Amino acid sequence: MDATVEISMYPLNNQYIPIIQDFIDRVSENKQLEVIVNTLSTQIFGEYDEVMRTVQTEIKKSYEKQNQAIFVMKVLHGNLSPSKANG
Repeated sequence: MDATVEISMYPLNNQYIPIIQDFIDRVSENKQLEVIVNTLSTQIFGEYDEVMRTVQTEIKKSYEKQNQAIFVMKVLHGNLSPSKANG
């Protein structure tokens, strides 16, 4: 079963851009997933268990590295990647 996750991170830190970029870079290291970044969120597409395992692991690492951050996430059934819609 595939899943799509749209996630936004809001670090409670004035230097938020490097913190967000670090999270995106870590998620993007998983070559089993498709990751699309835009100005509002990061979209993650792939097999459900792999998507959720990666998101869970990287949120935990973010909390271990940073004191506070808010994550807002939408989870949808299926791979809704634009690359899947076109091909």
